[in-house]
This record gives sequence, structure tokens and C-alpha cells, in this order.
Amino acid sequence: MTGCVGEREHRYFARYYDRITQVAERRWLGAVRDRLVGELGGQVLEIGAGTGANLAHYRGAARVVAAEPDRAMRHYLR
Repeated sequence: MTGCVGEREHRYFARYYDRITQVAERRWLGAVRDRLVGELGGQVLEIGAGTGANLAHYRGAARVVAAEPDRAMRHYLR
């Protein structure tokens, strides 16, 4: 990884992403995710799935395949 943030910092970000966004998820972000992906049906390919925060919101999808190119985020993909 290159750029302003080092590899170590990025690993910490990936590790704590879900915890950092926990309050926002409960207050409003979860509802936004529901509106964006909740009604999608059929087969879904999510590219850049991060830690998998959207996965629980795919209510209408028959099958979801999640791909995450970033190793640190993929480690926490659930």
C-alpha cells in the first residue's frame, strides 16, 4: 500500500472499522444500507466489500459474492 497512511495504520483502521462505525450504523448508516441494497434480488457481486458491513442488508438477494482486494480489510470480511 502506498500513500499518506502507512501499512501499520491501515491494518489498525481495518481492524477497528466496524467498531469505529458502530454508533453511525445504529443511528442512520444501517438504514441507508438497507435502502441501497435491501431490495436487490438475484445474484449480487459486491466489489470492495470492506469488512462486509453491507452483507446483512441483502435481504432480497438469492446469492451474494463479496470481493475485497485489500488484504487488511479482507481479513475482517465476514
